[in-house]
Amino acid sequence: MTTRTGWPPRGHTPRPYDVATLARALGLDPADTAGIARRVGVGRRWVRRYRLVGLTARQADQWATRAGLWPEHVWPHWEPPDLDLDVA
Repeated sequence: MTTRTGWPPRGHTPRPYDVATLARALGLDPADTAGIARRVGVGRRWVRRYRLVGLTARQADQWATRAGLWPEHVWPHWEPPDLDLDVA
């Protein structure tokens, strides 16, 4: 019997913000894992993983701003994450 250990997990719904769009906005080839990782400040393993499953709104914001871009300019449909701030 073989155990499936790869990404994405079964039943996973793709996240709305893809790494390829960010790569193109940076002027990089979407297959350039090392280049994307350098510009965003993450490891190559993270780029490979999120290339498969996509980014959440919070991750999209972090990755775009780390690369010096506004997330709205990378993904026009980007919506700010709900911050759940308790303001009294």
